[in-house]
Amino acid sequence: MVRSGHSGFSLVEIVTVLAVVGVLTALAMPSFRGLLADARVRSVASDLHTSLLLARSEAAKTNARVQLAVTGSDWSRGWTVRNTQGTVLFTGPAQDEVNIQGGRMQIVYLPSGRVLGGAPVFELRDRAGQGRIRCVTAEASGHAYTLKSACP
Repeated sequence: MVRSGHSGFSLVEIVTVLAVVGVLTALAMPSFRGLLADARVRSVASDLHTSLLLARSEAAKTNARVQLAVTGSDWSRGWTVRNTQGTVLFTGPAQDEVNIQGGRMQIVYLPSGRVLGGAPVFELRDRAGQGRIRCVTAEASGHAYTLKSACP
């Protein structure tokens, strides 16, 4: 059997498809930037929340104080969770794209699981200004939680 004609795509068809894909990609990029910014803030909030839970759990388990402290000059540079012997239990990484505002330079959990000196409050924002905000806080009882909004 003999086939007539050509098989495959013409140059005009390929260029048309590439143009359509390019336009759709350009339209979707702002949405992806917001999605990535939200994912970054959510991830850092989760790490900070987990650090608070770890510090509380370790204080209750070892019946000793556990400290969550800033690394450097602010929380965006990272943090560490240490027990009374100075052993590092967790290190939070430095954050280049997320701004973390926290009032105190350290949080101390007592063996009872309570926070010494009142409840810590952290507000996390995307540095790119995408409007993504999370609030990580702990009650005086030590119970930590995260809000998907600015801190009250």
